[in-house]
Amino acid sequence: MRLRTIGIIVVILALLATMVALGIAGAMASRDGWFDGMSSGPFGGRYNSSISKPFDRSFDVRGPLTVNISIDEGSVRVVGGGATATVVVTPTGSAGSDAAARAALESIQPEIQYGGGVLSVIWHGDPDPRPRRFDGRTLDVFVQIPVAVSTTLSVETRAAGIAVAGVQGSVKVATAFGDLDLEALSGAVQASTSSGDIRAEDVRAGANAVFLRTEFGDVRLSAVRAASVRAESSSGDIVFARVDAGGAGGLTARTNFGDVRLSNAFGNPITASSDSGDVDVELDRLLGPVTATTKFGDVGVMLPAGAGADASLVTRFGSVSGPFVSGTGEVPEFGKPVTGQVGAGGPRVTLSTDSGDARLTVAGAAR
Repeated sequence: MRLRTIGIIVVILALLATMVALGIAGAMASRDGWFDGMSSGPFGGRYNSSISKPFDRSFDVRGPLTVNISIDEGSVRVVGGGATATVVVTPTGSAGSDAAARAALESIQPEIQYGGGVLSVIWHGDPDPRPRRFDGRTLDVFVQIPVAVSTTLSVETRAAGIAVAGVQGSVKVATAFGDLDLEALSGAVQASTSSGDIRAEDVRAGANAVFLRTEFGDVRLSAVRAASVRAESSSGDIVFARVDAGGAGGLTARTNFGDVRLSNAFGNPITASSDSGDVDVELDRLLGPVTATTKFGDVGVMLPAGAGADASLVTRFGSVSGPFVSGTGEVPEFGKPVTGQVGAGGPRVTLSTDSGDARLTVAGAAR
């Protein structure tokens, strides 16, 4: 009986000690602002209060321009147009109360500078050394670049979508979390995101390269012309339409998990591959080798009308078919390639899958 009483007392004392510790921790957290606005945001849905305060600056730009933008959270939009370089930034503070939202807004202090042909917009982090409180801080950036100005553009964000349109010159954009939208560009393009989709349309890179990469997201290109085009995704589809990569670098589309679809594509060489997904390639012209591979999925290549090729098709579990005029035939041994000549022969065309069908066709030919 005495032991039971002692046990009960020990439990009660432990509970009291825990309650005291929690009370002290709560008081310290309240003192440091941890609970400001906690009724909203990450733990309580949408914020009750959001306050924005946009402001702008304009610069008279003469000659080539370098634009550097680096922010944490928000959005970035860069467009070509107008006679001067214009910057509009919109900081927004959000929290559970107007006071907390205003405090968050006032802590956002972007730096906008121009000199020596370099325009920069910089905003990084919360200057408050205390732990991050339950509020939101974002910065939306809009930059307009004069149409006739040759530009070198670099944009880097931590969590912000990026859109660029109508810029003449090289473009390099990168974000950890956000979509990338690129349109009507003239010059080299390099774009990467850890989590987000990438869209590129009406890009004329000339003798330069276009390189697009996402870890988790789709990559879509339309009406793109460059010396070389490369698109990669660790998990997502890759879709090309009217993509011309006629330089030495050729055209490459690669995904680990997703489908690859190329239509009206041109490149020398062309490589389309997936570890798990279908691969379909429709060629506008055939001037060099084509390789289309997948481990788990179907693979198909359509040659332009009248094209000739030396083809090799292989599958471990599936069927193969091709418009061969000569070769080993279309009944493969297990894992053995079916080789043959299409038309008068020509560039090497290779289709390969471990588990799926391999199909080679010629546009306009009866199936």
